[in-house]
Amino acid sequence: MNSDGTNPVRLTNHSAVDSYPRFSPDCNWITFFSDRNGNNDIYIISADGQGSLRQLTSHEASDCDPSFGPDGDWITFSTDRDGNYEIYKMNLDGDGAMNLTQSPSEDIHSTVSPNGSLIVFRSDRSGKFEAHTMSIDGSQVTQLTDLQGSVRHPSFSPDGNQVIFHAVTKPGSASIQMVDLQTRTARELASDSAANLNAV
Repeated sequence: MNSDGTNPVRLTNHSAVDSYPRFSPDCNWITFFSDRNGNNDIYIISADGQGSLRQLTSHEASDCDPSFGPDGDWITFSTDRDGNYEIYKMNLDGDGAMNLTQSPSEDIHSTVSPNGSLIVFRSDRSGKFEAHTMSIDGSQVTQLTDLQGSVRHPSFSPDGNQVIFHAVTKPGSASIQMVDLQTRTARELASDSAANLNAV
């Protein structure tokens, strides 16, 4: 649909759950995950809904939370195919899948920076879910936040200098916060008495 909410177009029409849609950098494609074949897999469809739907992963594990790289030729995603959730990277045709995190922790909700140098993701490797960054080859993992609560769905600002995220600091309370990559200083942008906020 348009930015003002007009002219919505239905892109998928299936009884399954289609979730977490993300545009490609050129806005020609949308990737998402769906359980239409019995478990979560990654799919891609043209942004106008006219092209054919393509299934990129086909695994007995759960593949979810896809995000395009800055050139649109590769995708990161979360999967539990190794027994716990890890961040994987694959080519746009679904080939070349590789585990970037290789950690016993739960690593999910990845997004690639605009210049393609960093990946931000959610991980409980510190004992609670915080935002972390890593290089695109999985090296140089850095904890970005240290909250008294849980970080969800971290995502880069358009200039790549900040990360915005959904924070749940106590039951029934949520906020949208932004943290600077250099100073690691976080500030609250919006809050709600109920945990119904999400940063995109």
